[in-house]
Amino acid sequence: MRSLVAPVAIFATLVLTLAASGQTLSSVSNPSIKDGSGKLVGHILGYGSDSYAGGSVASVLFKYNSSDSVILRMQKPLDGTLNWVSGPLFYTTGDCTGQVYLTREPGVADRDAAVGPGNVLFVSDTGVSHPVLVHSYFVNSQCSVATFSINSATVTSAGSLDTQFHSPFTIVDSSAQSVTALSVSELLVLVLALAIVGLVLIKR
Repeated sequence: MRSLVAPVAIFATLVLTLAASGQTLSSVSNPSIKDGSGKLVGHILGYGSDSYAGGSVASVLFKYNSSDSVILRMQKPLDGTLNWVSGPLFYTTGDCTGQVYLTREPGVADRDAAVGPGNVLFVSDTGVSHPVLVHSYFVNSQCSVATFSINSATVTSAGSLDTQFHSPFTIVDSSAQSVTALSVSELLVLVLALAIVGLVLIKR
């Protein structure tokens, strides 16, 4: 029975090695965002710097209706959790009140969209844009005063995102298989049990 000592020792070493290897990096093939209830928020198209938000943001793709798509941005502040990036929303007034306008620019999505106060979603029409003289703009939950011109189409409110998604938000790999893995403590208990079995067999 002494011949079982070596296999038990080898297996124990292998288990402990696998437990330690859980701390290494692994690839994420399909990065997505889920909300606090586990609901899929959307797929991340990419990451990039944002002059309005400051720092890097994740661009998340959504279907707005049966034919159109929009892209919203999410960011994790240094002292906070992953959340929506607000703005930029543009106004003809000097205090970020009244009709909301969005810039019309070439891009990937079918419609321009941005998140406003209360996480309200604003979406542009697909119609022809027209010049708008801006006197204030809202971004990062702050209103700033400035005068410049943008091209904007008609913008409408699509309701609050809080009715669909709930924080906290997390980045996940939506293509990953759901696998039940043993914790390090469970692996150690398994190793100890195998070692005891080996000792019992040796004494026989």
